[in-house]
Amino acid sequence: MVEHDSLLVELAQAAERIFSSDPNTSLIKLRQLGEALAQHLASIVGVEFSEHDGAKQFDNALNGQLASVMDELTEAPWVANASARV
Repeated sequence: MVEHDSLLVELAQAAERIFSSDPNTSLIKLRQLGEALAQHLASIVGVEFSEHDGAKQFDNALNGQLASVMDELTEAPWVANASARV
């Protein structure tokens, strides 16, 4: 994961490191990881958003393009290959 975004690795490691000593903070780190991962994936597939947008604005940006993204993902070669093996 580090080759894609070192922040994702840092957040995941922080959440794992403090899990037993501070589970609440671990959950916060996992939430931050989820948000960072969603933003990273959105930027890969071309969803337009600003770093200053809040969660609501990010959700609105995703809603407009989610159907086309899902279509692209289901037509990807690795999905077709996996379906053929089942």
